[in-house]
Amino acid sequence: MQILIFKTIFQAYISLLVILTLVFYKELSIFIILQNTFIFLIISTVIYKVCLHYNMHKFTRASHITFIRIILSIVMLSLALNSFFDTSIYGELYFLNMFIFLAFIALILDGADGFIARKYKESNSFGIAFDQEADNLMLLILSLSIYLNKNINIIIFLIPIYRYIFILFMYRFLWLKRELPKSFLRKFICIFTSILLIISHISYLDEYIVINIVFFALFIITFSFAKDIIWLYGKKNENM
Repeated sequence: MQILIFKTIFQAYISLLVILTLVFYKELSIFIILQNTFIFLIISTVIYKVCLHYNMHKFTRASHITFIRIILSIVMLSLALNSFFDTSIYGELYFLNMFIFLAFIALILDGADGFIARKYKESNSFGIAFDQEADNLMLLILSLSIYLNKNINIIIFLIPIYRYIFILFMYRFLWLKRELPKSFLRKFICIFTSILLIISHISYLDEYIVINIVFFALFIITFSFAKDIIWLYGKKNENM
């Protein structure tokens, strides 16, 4: 089992190096490679531990696609961080909308992995958790990028943190552990929030417009979580 998991992680790392080469091209340096390798190792260690927890013997086709989304998020993080610390070298890559391009590819793949999972009946607990964490990682990186490069208030981090606040409160209030019904609106809001945060990176947008887009994204994600919590509270006296 572990050999297959390590093989997938190694293949993912090769994919990371290829994407880095295509994105940074002449600006690619040993520092960038080491930086991304370090982040990749941290995330891959967590993925490996989760695989063992779910007793996964191999990655499904859908999970391979989700792993590619993780890799794109790592590269996006590298672009956001390096453009902030060294605008003269990396700012051009960031502000020429390479970041936006990668983000939209990741968003398209978000729909692809779900489609593949349903088509080949590969849906499982690990895949669902993996997909959710990949979604939240992208929201975190989008939020961090806007915070660093668009002069937005730290409140933007509520968007990716909401999920973990919800999970934390599940240990205090057992009624929050009830399984939520499938909801098109919930999925739509998650996708639309990502789109709003991606659009906020458009270089020629006025700061005032970006602030309003971010606050609208925060509003709709707050609405989504509040709606689910109210539904769960209404069911708290029913048998689970």
